[in-house]
Amino acid sequence: EDVDLMTVVATGGPPGASNNLVLSSISDFETTTGDPAELFNLIGVVSNVSPTVDILTKDGKETQRCSITIFDSSQRAIEVAFWGADISCIPRDLVINESIIMFTNIRIREFKGTVSATFSYQSLLYSQPKAVFAAHLSLWLSKNKLKLSYVNWNQMIIKKDVGPEDWKKSNLADAILSTTE
Repeated sequence: EDVDLMTVVATGGPPGASNNLVLSSISDFETTTGDPAELFNLIGVVSNVSPTVDILTKDGKETQRCSITIFDSSQRAIEVAFWGADISCIPRDLVINESIIMFTNIRIREFKGTVSATFSYQSLLYSQPKAVFAAHLSLWLSKNKLKLSYVNWNQMIIKKDVGPEDWKKSNLADAILSTTE
């Protein structure tokens, strides 16, 4: 049976996590990005790890930036940015379209029409978490793996410059995943 991962409430989370950890679906951020002070928990499959780049901030400081793009069973993707020393938190053994990672306490924001997440000092990253919601995502992934290989997840990152109806009409992932083998 198909299980909607985002309706699952954890009965046992990773070390240090609440037994009632609530996960947000990436698709939740199509309509809202929430309060800038609000923290979210996400789980997803790694679709991309960007190279580390040197950045000059608005106030003239040099730093580095790297990001991980993840997708979930809502068939949407989001980029999670890591800045400076936080880049060292990224596991080196991530496998594209296979590794499942969970983020706790990340911030979601909209910048120039694109929704993204930021890993910060309050955030935690769990690679291949051993929890109920990870098992459900893994099951969904195994059922859809062949179809998922045709999806460009960078095109599935939520953009705010198109309305929800336009997004649905142009969603390649929906079309690919709804076809029968």
